[in-house]
Amino acid sequence: MRELVKQLGGLSIKPILAKSLQMGDENHTRQTAADYIFQHLVVPKLAEMDVPEFPRRQVLDAIRFLTETPRFFYCLGQGACRTATLGNRGREYSTVVSAMGGKGVEFGIKIAALGDRWFTAKAPYIYGKYNSPEFNMDMQLPWIGDSCTVECAGMGGFAAAASPIVCNLRGLQIDGAIEQSREMEKITVAKNGNYPIPTYGFDGPPCAIDMLKVVKTGITPCIHGGMIAKDGGILGAGMARIPMECFEKALAAYAEKYGLA
Repeated sequence: MRELVKQLGGLSIKPILAKSLQMGDENHTRQTAADYIFQHLVVPKLAEMDVPEFPRRQVLDAIRFLTETPRFFYCLGQGACRTATLGNRGREYSTVVSAMGGKGVEFGIKIAALGDRWFTAKAPYIYGKYNSPEFNMDMQLPWIGDSCTVECAGMGGFAAAASPIVCNLRGLQIDGAIEQSREMEKITVAKNGNYPIPTYGFDGPPCAIDMLKVVKTGITPCIHGGMIAKDGGILGAGMARIPMECFEKALAAYAEKYGLA
């Protein structure tokens, strides 16, 4: 894969994200379409690749691994979303969330103007649908992981309108999925026109979470994700809300930095 990307001079991720959002993915809990698009682009080129130091068997193993690994695109989409947010890191006066994630105990956010400082609160639980009736919340960890970096770029819970299938995990129908994205408009700076969503009137998903709007409206960001078991493995999938305490702490630090307290 490394040699292929080198030969291609890179591989554009944004067009894959854009197409998959029109095919039922929200690119956090679901990457089904993104996987197919990625494989369509890459597999023929892998099969045609002629590099003496790579035996044919090794190339075939790479193809098999690519096509048999569920959600292979998952990490690529996350990396692209994280890269998109890095340009705002350290920007003076910006109240936009630049990073967020949890460790199963605490959940934290970063604000662009406040650099690498974390503002934390107790990690929230994900509510949704378990994969088995034997699973329950006592078996589940609070939010753990940094996959919600995709929400910083308008994917996942902010692109709910693109994926009623994912929202159905919480009992929502298509109207509820669209309403979730509309609600996120109230706490974001803009919509990302690079990713038009058919069920959303071909608007792009709301993106760039604004700390000030979160505190003012009382609306906290929706983040999609998997329910992780305390002893490992995935119990199910659903949605969580980022604790308001994270934003209140960040706002206090912002006010102190800029003499607004």
